[in-house]
Amino acid sequence: MLPAEADKWPEAPELEKWLMNTVKDVDPGVMVLRKLLKMNPAYGTFMVGDQDTAGIVQMFAKRIRSKVIGHAGSITPSMLYEPLCELVWRVIGQVLNAILELDEKCPMPREPVGQVQCLMQSHLELSNKLNEMRHDYLRELSVYRDEKRGISEVAQRALSDLQEH
Repeated sequence: MLPAEADKWPEAPELEKWLMNTVKDVDPGVMVLRKLLKMNPAYGTFMVGDQDTAGIVQMFAKRIRSKVIGHAGSITPSMLYEPLCELVWRVIGQVLNAILELDEKCPMPREPVGQVQCLMQSHLELSNKLNEMRHDYLRELSVYRDEKRGISEVAQRALSDLQEH
């Protein structure tokens, strides 16, 4: 019997670290995941917190463990969670990539695929626009703060000297 700690599911920060390590690669599935996480980091929180995914990973960790039980060392299901999570996340990314790049020969109706593509494109554009607006707002706020900040005469002279040179 395995100790209870060996089957303990990792905490969200550990899972998020694994996800971030996964999206550092360059295969098409991972690139879609990276784009998805860039659009909205909440997708990462959703993926690492998804109980269905956790259940699948735990189930396959136990299955793989039973196959490698003859291994010389002791293998626990938790030792396999990271590679299995990476596998699942890569599959999710690959599925999204396949949906986005379906060609005209696909027997699926094009309308849902087009809607997914349109939604992802709109989300990316809106995310970029929000980032630009946030950047502009913070710049304006910094300028306003600097204008309203009380600076002593000595400091003002030093700033003026620095600006002149």
